[in-house]
Order: sequence, then C-alpha cells, then structure tokens
Amino acid sequence: MKRKSSFMLSLFLSALSLVAFAQSGPAGKWTGETQGRQGPQTITLELKVDAGKLTGTMAQGAQPAAEITDGKLVDPTTISFKRSLQGRGGGGPIEIEYTGKIKDDEMTLTPNGGGRGGRGPMEITLKRAK
Repeated sequence: MKRKSSFMLSLFLSALSLVAFAQSGPAGKWTGETQGRQGPQTITLELKVDAGKLTGTMAQGAQPAAEITDGKLVDPTTISFKRSLQGRGGGGPIEIEYTGKIKDDEMTLTPNGGGRGGRGPMEITLKRAK
C-alpha cells in the first residue's frame, strides 16, 4: 500500500510540474522594445509549442511579422530559433539566430549574427502579454 501511495504522489507531482511548465513555458505572446536607428522599435514575438516543436512569428518595428524557423526547446527555460530579414539595399537575406532565457513572465532574447557592426549581441527583454 505504501508503494502505491508513493507512486500516486510522484505521478501527481509530475503532472503538477507539467502544468506549471505549460503556464510558464514559451508559448504565448511576448512584447518589448529595442533601440533602432530611428528610435525605439516594438518587438512582438508570438510562440506556439506543439509536440515539443517551437513555431511562431516575430515582428520588429515597421517590418511585417515573419515566421521563425528551426525553433527548439533547449530545456524548460531556454529556447532558440532563427529569423530571416531582407538585406539592406536589395541585398540578400540576413539570418539571425536567437536564444531566449525565460524566467517567470520575462524572456531575455539574445540575437547572434546579423552584423551589428562589431558591437556584439544586444539582449532584448520581453514580457509575457497578459
């Protein structure tokens, strides 16, 4: 009887942790701002998780929302994905890889690549839209 009680308790706690992750995981709408050449730019990131696959869209400033690619759930608090932007002056597309660290209702998004003129990656703080 003690084994059955222990098993039921561990099953309940596992289910509870999955519910907590679902509520605090990456799925949903995230918003924030970053500094652009013409001033602050609004960023909207809308994410979905289905069967462990991360999909969604990202819009920044006046640019239309673009699908993210190669979305991954690295661990319960970390995501990664790629986004392509049209190059300036008719140039080829620029692919930027992002890593996001989630803590409660805040995500720190770090772009890697995209040619920031040697300034290195700039972290962007997004908040979960309520």
